[in-house]
This record gives sequence, structure tokens and C-alpha cells, in this order.
Amino acid sequence: MSNENKAKTDLPKEDIVTIEEVATSIMSKFEERINRPTKEQTHIRRSFLINRELDRQINELARKQPRGWKTHFINEALEILVKSYRGHLKDDNA
Repeated sequence: MSNENKAKTDLPKEDIVTIEEVATSIMSKFEERINRPTKEQTHIRRSFLINRELDRQINELARKQPRGWKTHFINEALEILVKSYRGHLKDDNA
């Protein structure tokens, strides 16, 4: 028995998948992807000026992250800041 064939038979039973299972998994993930709203449906494009040094720092953080990380990061940061600022405004009006 060659090393290649031996390696295939040494796999634990739970690690062996059928072509049908792979096809079902691929189709399921594809259907999830096509059924979810696009970024254009859930987001709006805006143009802002950003400090060059801040942009450099964000790009440095994003360099090793997957695609879309920068958008996610900026949206999360803005959401936190908006909530905090609203809380601050409520405290001032109290």
C-alpha cells in the first residue's frame, strides 16, 4: 500500500465526507450568501476626509485582516462613538 493510500485510510471515520455531503455544504453556503442582503442594501456610501496619519494607522491594522475588515472596524467604532456621544448629550440635558 502506498503512503498516499495509507494516509487516506488512516483518517478517523468522522473526518471522511462523501461527495454528496460536500455538494450539500457548498450549496447551503451559497444559498445563505445569495439570500442575505448585499452591502449596498444595508449600507450607504459616504465620502469623508480623514487625517492621513489616522488612515495610515487603520490601513496598518487592516493589512493582515480579511477583506471587509476595515469597513466592519470603522462601522463598529462609529457605532460605539455615536452611542457614547448620545449618552453624553443626554447627561448634559438632564
